Amino acid sequence: MVRAWSHTRLVSFLSIEFNLETLRKLAERGISVDEVTEVFQTTPVVWIENPNPRADESRWVIGPTRMGRFLTIVVDRDGSDHGRWHVMTAWDSTEPQVRLYRNAR
Repeated sequence: MVRAWSHTRLVSFLSIEFNLETLRKLAERGISVDEVTEVFQTTPVVWIENPNPRADESRWVIGPTRMGRFLTIVVDRDGSDHGRWHVMTAWDSTEPQVRLYRNAR
């Protein structure tokens, strides 16, 4: 189980799922599934409401990989299993996103 902090609220990520479209997007950005998984292994990761949501339950998860690469990952909560989240896309975190992560910790 992975726990994430959003200000004072704790969220559990029991499982994360990847579909083929997500895998394509990650590959285009040079991001591996392992790197995304590593971010979720950082305890706690920081998550915020998605400022540009395409899905109502989507969030940004921000955190470092084991090698220190910061990623911002868009996840969407599974409607039937609230511990399961679907990875929609990810990118290298911008400086403001890294600051947000550091300030929230």
